[in-house]
Amino acid sequence: MDWRKIPFSGRKALLDCIKDTGAEVLVQKGCFFLLFPGADQNEVKEAVLKGSLDEVQNRGKVIHTSSQSYRFIQSLKVESENGSVYFIKKIYRKSPLYWLHNFFRYGTSIRGEIVAKRLQAAGITVPQIILVGEKRRGIFLENEYLLFHFIPVMKTARDIFMDEDREETLNGIFTRIGELAARMHLAGVAHRDFHLENIYVCEEGSQNRSPADSYGLCDFLSARFFSKTIPQKYVYNDIQRMIGNIIENSYIKKVSSDHYIQSFYGTYEREIKNHHISKMDYKIDIDEMINRLKLSFARDSIHSQRTS
Repeated sequence: MDWRKIPFSGRKALLDCIKDTGAEVLVQKGCFFLLFPGADQNEVKEAVLKGSLDEVQNRGKVIHTSSQSYRFIQSLKVESENGSVYFIKKIYRKSPLYWLHNFFRYGTSIRGEIVAKRLQAAGITVPQIILVGEKRRGIFLENEYLLFHFIPVMKTARDIFMDEDREETLNGIFTRIGELAARMHLAGVAHRDFHLENIYVCEEGSQNRSPADSYGLCDFLSARFFSKTIPQKYVYNDIQRMIGNIIENSYIKKVSSDHYIQSFYGTYEREIKNHHISKMDYKIDIDEMINRLKLSFARDSIHSQRTS
């Protein structure tokens, strides 16, 4: 059975992504790759065709790992023979659930690239991906790859929040994140891992950016895109994830989180309501959400202190 012919709802989105970006499709020995313009084509092609991405963990420096119930994610920094430095994410199958999650659709790496292109079309900055791909055994997904140029200095929104002390600037951070969240949801995208570490700051002065465009969004391995309005549960999940993250980092910094939550959600709600063509009219009891998250975080902190 040719797994490339399996019908799935995102097929048109994938074909549009290939067409819009000018991506080249490489298929060989159960591997499917999208190679995007702007890379050292010959070098990346050679790495793919030789299958060296399978062995990259033996050549690169591991900078981050994470483990979930059904997959293991490894992030590496790799230097090529000509001196180019790449950031590679590799996702391994950890249990049969991984097969189940990706049985009748492309893997998270390729769906994440579709999400990234949709966000770019909405004016949101995202990392420039060189290559995404997946390796299958028959129709079963074994692992996935994402390849970027390595950014040596990249500050996240969390870095700035922790280093900054001026209240006006701190509130400004969450105002911009509220705008970013609204634009993301209006573009039909739910991030599903929306927190300060996945928001990065663009280089100052680049492309004449306005303050609202100075923050970019990354890590779309859990993201979902929708052709119509996003279901409320996904909107709720993104908002809850960010507010919980604000509470947690404010606790670490030993400051009150109330003003920052208000800056974030107040801006988000205003942007959604001001967007006249939007059909999004979700009712979120924000006070109930904040109180529940604060109580949950307080209980976890007490439990952690007692067990440490």
